[in-house]
Parts: sequence; C-alpha cells; structure tokens
Amino acid sequence: MELHSTLLAQEYSSEWENELTLADLFPENGAVRDVTIISAYTDLDMLKIICKRSFKQSDKRTGVRIRIFLDRLASTYENDKVIKEHMDSLGRKLQQKGAKGSGIWLVKIGSLFHAKAVVIETNTNIACMVGSLNMTKKAFARNEELVLLGQSEASSRESATRIAKWISGEYCEGLQAKSIQVPFIKEKIDQDSLQSLMLSGLMFHEVKEADPFRFNIRLPEKFLEIKQTIHPLMKAELKDSISLEAIITGEENDDGLGHVLPKIGEDGSRESWKKYCLDTCYGYWCPDLLRDKAEQAINSKRESRKPKYEGKDGLFSVINSRREDITMCFQKILTRLNNQIVSETFSDPDWDVKNVLTRWKDWYGRLEKKLKNEEICARIILGVSSAPVPNVWSDPITSSEFESSFVESLQFAFAKGEVTKFRKVVITLRKVYQLDSQIMRDGDETKILQHLEDRINQSSKDEGIEDWDDAD
Repeated sequence: MELHSTLLAQEYSSEWENELTLADLFPENGAVRDVTIISAYTDLDMLKIICKRSFKQSDKRTGVRIRIFLDRLASTYENDKVIKEHMDSLGRKLQQKGAKGSGIWLVKIGSLFHAKAVVIETNTNIACMVGSLNMTKKAFARNEELVLLGQSEASSRESATRIAKWISGEYCEGLQAKSIQVPFIKEKIDQDSLQSLMLSGLMFHEVKEADPFRFNIRLPEKFLEIKQTIHPLMKAELKDSISLEAIITGEENDDGLGHVLPKIGEDGSRESWKKYCLDTCYGYWCPDLLRDKAEQAINSKRESRKPKYEGKDGLFSVINSRREDITMCFQKILTRLNNQIVSETFSDPDWDVKNVLTRWKDWYGRLEKKLKNEEICARIILGVSSAPVPNVWSDPITSSEFESSFVESLQFAFAKGEVTKFRKVVITLRKVYQLDSQIMRDGDETKILQHLEDRINQSSKDEGIEDWDDAD
C-alpha cells in the first residue's frame, strides 16, 4: 500500500508523484462488482459521481453492489428536507439498480461515526483506501488529506486484499447492526453525548425583513458626515441606503409611491419560538425534543403576516408589477440627493449618478428573481429560517467556539432563576438530563461541559425520561 496526498502531492509533484484523484480509487483491471464507501461527512454530488461510474464499469453478469455508510447525525438527513429527498432518491436507485445488498445506511455509533474508507472490487482486482478523506468534493479539491491506498488481485493474500475484505465484510456487518437504511421514517435518536445532542437539533436564524429590499446608494463620505437627515424616506441610522418598502409606502410629496400595504394581522398566538432555543454563535439552537413546538410557534404567525406580502396589493406583487413607477420615484430621490451634493460641493471622484442607476437596475433584477423562489419568500414572510446544525466537529476550533457559546447561553439562562420558566429549552434539558442547577449557574465552562457529557451519557442508559413534555 502507498501513501497518497491531495494537495501536497500537487505542490511537490516533481518529488512526490502520488497525487490522489478519483480515478485512483478504482482498480485498473476488471469490471466492478462491489463498492463500499465509508465516510463521516459527504456531499451527494460526490456520491452520485462514484455511483454513476460504478454502474458504468459494472460487471454485466453479476451487477454491482454499492453500499454507502454515513454518520446519521452529520448527514443532516433528518434535519434537511432537501437532503432527505435527494438521499432517499439515491437510496431507492441503488436498491433498484444495484445488486442485492445495495443501499445507503446512516450509522449511529459513538459521539460521531468518523471512519473513512473506500473498497472497490472487480472480478479480478481489489482497491482499498483508508485515511482522513471524507467522500466530498471539498476533500479532493480544497483539503489536504492523507490516505493509504493499495491495489492487488482479489484472490491474493496481499495486505491490501486482506484489509479490504475485512472492511467490506466483518466491519460493514457490524456497522449495519448500528444503522438504519435510507429511506426511513424518522424516529428518536438516543443522545449519548453533547455532540450528538447538538447535531440532532435544528438551527433557527432571524431574517430581517428589510434587508432583501434595501439598496445601498454609496453616497460620498463627506456628505454623509455632515448631513443628518438627507431625505424624508431615508432613516438617519441607515442614511446611505434606502428601502423599497419606504419608497412604496412613502407619501407622493416625499417622492414615494403612496401605496398602502395590507396590515399585518393580530397574531393568533403570542408564543415566542425563542423560548425553545439557545442563542449560539451559529444561530438559535433548538433541541430535537422541542423542534415541533418551535416550528408550531413560528408557523402560527404565518397567516397573520401573509397579507402584507402576498396578494395583489402585497409587497411582492407591487415590486414585481410596478418596477417602472418605483424606479421613477428612486430617480427623483437620487436627483434631490445629487443636487445637495453638487450645490454644497461635496466632491467625490467615485460619485456618479449613472453608475448608481446602473447598479439599481442590476440589483432590482436580482431581487425579482429572488421573489420567484418560494423558499426565499417564505423566509421573508416568517422572518425566521431554519437549517441543520452545522457540521463543525471536524474542526477543533469551530467546534470549541460553538460549544462555548452554547454553554454561555445555557449558563445565562440558568442564572436568570425564575425567568427560566419562560425558557422551555432550559427546563426541558434540566428535567430530561437531570442537570444540577448550581453547577449550571456557578461552574466554569470546563466543569459545565463535563457535567453535560456525564448527564447526557447517563440519561441515554436510563429509562423513563419521556415525560419531558410536562416541563412547564
């Protein structure tokens, strides 16, 4: 077996010729019969490339068995609807077109299933790769990865053959016992570490509804320094930019369109989704236990907010149907600003009205395209978007930052005492994992992290913790 590198081998190619490429994974001889991919993280594009090549080079007599093993939590299969749809589709395709035993398995073993290996066997040869490389495009193109790669005859007694046979045989049999095959209906995942608890949750992000509609004019700095109120439709704290909503709803005397948008209705529920979450450096983290309740709280506001944005008089419709009128209003605003700049001699070589109008045209066109995307429109209406918890545990620095911000937020909530009755996430975590309130309030980060790890691990072994929903 030989050592192969992804990036260093390119940099020192004259001295080290073992540059790892996708082609190196496939044996040089024979038709492909068996493919095993083991990877903590992955991207579906890379999996599709390997599967396509495997089918193309498959043994037409026997077909090809393709097995893919991924970490259940890091795959984001249960948190990301798009990933689930695509992975389900690939999983079905492998079961239908592949030889018996083909498919995708999501593994739950340890804090993170972090193994990486590839075994590809033909009717004559076998190739085996073991190392740091996850099966992603990024791993091949941007990361420095080091792997052991060997090829030999499938019937030989060489080390590459023996290692490959053990991985694709006994090891994968053991993995399947700890796995669920895709597609499957979500079920509760046992949380045995802080990492698994956090990865199984969901991340919410606040979306500032004005941001998609705000155009940056880029006025001269000297002009901005002196003028406090430069136009009635421009806020003092954001005086270098203007919102489409302000133009649309502004009075005609102030260069606005004078359109009245439908009002946001009375919320059917005043319940805040944030009480089910902890504020971290990557967004508002919500545990899997409370995800449904948080989403219900968010969606309860959807109907009351829809009229302002949808319908013939809503913001989306006005932006799409009255671009010319809105642009004329903006030109009036720009003319008034330019007159002030010129009359007061705030000279700036970068200031050019024509350039501003060109940028406005391009920006408006991009906005119209965005508003054709249902997912983007839904985020703007709700003011909140959701995403899987980011896979940060492959990087010690980012994972440490994430855990530190998580602990800091949790400690702050515990320190609030009676206020925590409004924070369902704190009460739920305390009850489910039997957390010591004094340690959570007064301990340092190291002590709190260890306490969390101990209690989460112990709770995974205990029974009778399903009454968390009564934590009020």
